[in-house]
Amino acid sequence: MRDASTPAASGTPTSGCLDESRRVEDIHKEHELRETTVGRTDLSQANADNSYEVTRSDLPLSCPMPSMSLWNSHPKVYLPIEATGEARCPYCGAMFKLRE
Repeated sequence: MRDASTPAASGTPTSGCLDESRRVEDIHKEHELRETTVGRTDLSQANADNSYEVTRSDLPLSCPMPSMSLWNSHPKVYLPIEATGEARCPYCGAMFKLRE
């Protein structure tokens, strides 16, 4: 009997190989993102402030926002601000307020 790490007889990769392949793809994507953001002067520092005012044009709202440098930030998370007009990022604690 073969275990999960042994390739199937058909030569198809096991789920462990697929997981490793996905991790490699994620690392490549992160590296490409760093190359496209490092040294740019049009991006603000991510999570530098504790409070942000946003408008409807910023929706859907994510932290960090698209205008922020991502290479030294937490993972992107989308924030549900439409219902209450306020949302707090669960990673960095930044408070976002929707300005009408």
